[in-house]
Amino acid sequence: MRRHHYLICYDIADRKRLARVFRACRAVGTAYQYSVFHLHLSEQDLNTLLSRLEEIIDQGEDDIRVYRLQSPQQIETLGKGPLPEGIFGD
Repeated sequence: MRRHHYLICYDIADRKRLARVFRACRAVGTAYQYSVFHLHLSEQDLNTLLSRLEEIIDQGEDDIRVYRLQSPQQIETLGKGPLPEGIFGD
């Protein structure tokens, strides 16, 4: 199954829901910042994660966005990066 690179970003209004969303994303991805994760998943695994997140969030208060990337090298950073150099073979 082919996997793709994604960034998932979220803004969750409630602390309990925030913790649950964080744990769900951490289980399948790498945290870049507090509410930003890099995911390397198949479309099926991404859909499974999104279904799980949909069960957690309040659609009227919370916001989750997923961006598909061609490669993690498309991410530009300034300052101290979250990951050691070379983690993606660069």
